[in-house]
Amino acid sequence: MSSTIRRQDMPHYYRIVGAIYVNSRKEITPELSLNDNPIGSYLDPSRALDIVSPKDLELVEQAIRARLASR
Repeated sequence: MSSTIRRQDMPHYYRIVGAIYVNSRKEITPELSLNDNPIGSYLDPSRALDIVSPKDLELVEQAIRARLASR
């Protein structure tokens, strides 16, 4: 069975990625879970760098050096 809905017409879904948390200082307590924050923010995947290994960090450093050299 094929879909009759275009991808562009489907609803948008978001997930927690742990890159940005938005809280006021007075909300931060030892009991606070930052994952429960009702305020979201959008991080464009083309501008995001996921660093989970030393190799990832090397790639980010190379990208930063290349960006600075092109200025």
